[in-house]
Amino acid sequence: MRDQALTAITAAIYLSHAHRDQNRAKQLLDGVQTIFEIDETHFEEIVSGCISKYQFYSINLMANLSPIHNLLLLIHDDETCRQLAINSAEQYQFELGNHSKFKVKFDVVKLNGERKSAVVRSSSFMKRLLRGDKRQNSIDLSELPLGEKTTFPLKTHGYSIDITMDREIRKTDVPNLEFEDVLEFIQRLHEYECSKWKDESMQAKRKSRLEYDGELSDVPFAILHTGAIFHMIPPIIVEMITLASFLVWDCSTAPLSPISISKTCNNLIRQTPEDHELADMCHYMLEYGAAIRNEFSMPTVFFKQYGIDYIEVSMKIMDEKICSSFPSYLKRQLESLDSRNDEQLDKFTKCTMKIYDIFNQMLKFARDNGLNSLEMENFECWFESIAVFWTYSWRSISKKMVEKTISLADEEDDRKEQQRPLPAGLYSFLCIQKGISDDFAKLALKQSSNLLMTTIAIINIFCENSYAYCKRVYSEALSHRRRRGSQILISPQKYRIARAMNGMEKSLKFTEERWENLLELERVKTSMRAEELEAVKRNAEATLRSTREKCESMMTILAEKVAARRKDEISRIAEMVAHHRSTNRLFGVSWEMHSTKEHGKWDHAITAVENLVGVYHEKMEERCCRLTCAVIGRVLEDEICKRLKPNNTETYYGKIYELLLMFYEQTIEAQVKQTSTEFLRLQCAYSKTENENNIVYLNSTKFLKFDLV
Repeated sequence: MRDQALTAITAAIYLSHAHRDQNRAKQLLDGVQTIFEIDETHFEEIVSGCISKYQFYSINLMANLSPIHNLLLLIHDDETCRQLAINSAEQYQFELGNHSKFKVKFDVVKLNGERKSAVVRSSSFMKRLLRGDKRQNSIDLSELPLGEKTTFPLKTHGYSIDITMDREIRKTDVPNLEFEDVLEFIQRLHEYECSKWKDESMQAKRKSRLEYDGELSDVPFAILHTGAIFHMIPPIIVEMITLASFLVWDCSTAPLSPISISKTCNNLIRQTPEDHELADMCHYMLEYGAAIRNEFSMPTVFFKQYGIDYIEVSMKIMDEKICSSFPSYLKRQLESLDSRNDEQLDKFTKCTMKIYDIFNQMLKFARDNGLNSLEMENFECWFESIAVFWTYSWRSISKKMVEKTISLADEEDDRKEQQRPLPAGLYSFLCIQKGISDDFAKLALKQSSNLLMTTIAIINIFCENSYAYCKRVYSEALSHRRRRGSQILISPQKYRIARAMNGMEKSLKFTEERWENLLELERVKTSMRAEELEAVKRNAEATLRSTREKCESMMTILAEKVAARRKDEISRIAEMVAHHRSTNRLFGVSWEMHSTKEHGKWDHAITAVENLVGVYHEKMEERCCRLTCAVIGRVLEDEICKRLKPNNTETYYGKIYELLLMFYEQTIEAQVKQTSTEFLRLQCAYSKTENENNIVYLNSTKFLKFDLV
């Protein structure tokens, strides 16, 4: 074998084992010398060359002393002695060379307050060493663990020193093993093992073995796999070369058992993609897909001159291999999945979706090059049982992300907060919803069963996320405390409520208005039957309606909180509209209707109502504003009724209320024909006559663009 190859094998063994177990390293090196029949002197030169060229030791030092002291170190072995003076609390690195068989002796000294930053050479090694012997602090560097900081207390002054031993392996300088070297390497190992089998002393132990079975004993096995690991030779290559060695075995020298070939084949099969981890398989498929798409031009040109379609041949070979192995591989991966393990489930869904996407890209590449008859066209059915876990993963991951979404921003400036009509976390939430849609679109599912299941599941996920977001914002809005650093501040709740309701409404509208686009319904419906598409729409409408009802119930509670905060203003308006009077001529009304031109108090009440709800027109979404105004209107009506009911029964005022509604309806119908204005201003009053009848006064003055609630 070439000296370069012997050096590569020797370096691999020494550098892999010497720092952990010197005895094991010596055992394996002796095995290399014996197996490859290397002269002892020559082998010692190879080993010493590996030691001197490919490994280097260094120490990192830091002394923990007082500022006025220095640490004087003597670093010596059998041949050299070096002195180093270091300062306190400073990091030093000192290169030792290709071995660590050094001792360090040190002592604390005061060098006239000078700061030393370099190695101080000793004029007399022996004198310095003798002085060092008198010091009580000594360390054997060869006993230090690699890469770990070790603290040694000094026996004087109560100080300490931190030492870290590092070992650098210059792997790039080690010669590489060529293919011929690896082939000869493996052949020589098996020939050596076979020669031991043929030995008479060994034959007595192998009476039941009439043929060499191809099994390596401890030392040859360790030599082979240490060299393979060090030089990064994949196990599948080792098995292939071993199989090649057995196929050309000279049976005249020693019979080889057929079992050895079958065992090697089984080992080789175990290295095939079918037994790869899912993440490794995903990586291999990504690399293969990228290679076949990006590096096909040169092989295509080369093979074209021989009348061979490179893309067609390679894609058909790939198609055959994938179709024969992947269905069973995915089935095994699914059977081994622990769906209760969130980490494993997340890894499973990401990898399987990537593999699915790779198959899509491969098919697109094949179609672009005129190949439309591949067996893997129906690969989507392989993922039918897996797709349900994609939706489960989307649900769990998006739920966690929604929980972390910032719901209501805590601005430092209250005026800045008042100018912000939407929650800060709304954009993040909408991105989460869009991200699910993007994942779904990237898959480009075509099988109707997969489409039906995933579309219905995604609608449910959208609605669950919307409800979770609304619930979180609702809770934040009800809290009147916020945190800035370590301080707890009082937040202006009315604007928090307005922003919360806006965020809730926007989150609902986003899904309600865009769910068809998010699910690519125009594309999806081409692959689904009409009844399946109708089922998706019915489910979406029912789920969205149910979600809105639940969220609007929370929005109503927030609106009631707003009305409760404005209770004093509502009470004042109620006093203006209807307060108790003792006279029978005109009671229950806050303005004198005997003269229809006296509108002052009515206008004042209308202005008060406009001021009450005007801020919500500015700060709230239209639907939120209507909901809030409706709640305020009910509270205002209740307050007015409380002030009217002490003199008459509820039935009495109920009939008057119905009469007013009838008049309002008739007036609107009459006015709609003449104008397009939507709102009407009415003045009304009533009084009792002598025969206990009631006269109701109604006056239509003008139309307003204001929604009376």
